[in-house]
Amino acid sequence: MKETVAYVNGEWKPRSQVSIDLGDRGFYLGDAVFDLFRTFNGVPFRLADHVDRFFRSLKFVRMDPGVSPSEMVALGQECVARNEPLRATHGDWSVWFGVTRGLAGWRNLDAPPTFLIHAAQVPFDSFADQYADGASAVITRSRNHGHQSLEPKLKHTSRMHLNLADLEARDADSAAWPIMLDAEGNVAESSGANLFIVSGGAMKTPSDATI
Repeated sequence: MKETVAYVNGEWKPRSQVSIDLGDRGFYLGDAVFDLFRTFNGVPFRLADHVDRFFRSLKFVRMDPGVSPSEMVALGQECVARNEPLRATHGDWSVWFGVTRGLAGWRNLDAPPTFLIHAAQVPFDSFADQYADGASAVITRSRNHGHQSLEPKLKHTSRMHLNLADLEARDADSAAWPIMLDAEGNVAESSGANLFIVSGGAMKTPSDATI
């Protein structure tokens, strides 16, 4: 099967040829931000909005990807176009943008960033049956970050708390999704999913202080 094509620091290459240096802060410190959009029948959904959100994260962590928002929109479109021949076999795409602080040292934060874009299959097989049968969920011990410690609107790759919540949910039910609370015990979110409740004819969701 042909492989997808990814963008790394100005160059398009087969995904199998993409590598990250062991000294990259994104690898050993999780010093990286990301965003992603998906396609519907090969058409990007709200790409410009995702790029705007991505640049808010970049500004917060003081990273410069070396391209403008309009250039990043164009790169996202190009990623979809370059991988279009594989869509018939791979299905729709989840396209991921990522920027790390690169090969900066422990205290030296001044280094060229690592900038990547790649397309992955939307993992329909992990949740498709739940549209018909519903999903089980477990309230986990691991809680979500509060806004006092980490800005919740920052999409970062330091996600160990989400990984732990997944493991804790699976301890109780191998198919369960975690429901994470905030420090005060309010419902926050799941690992990679938002929560909504329909009650009394109204749709309710947690505030944006902890999601």
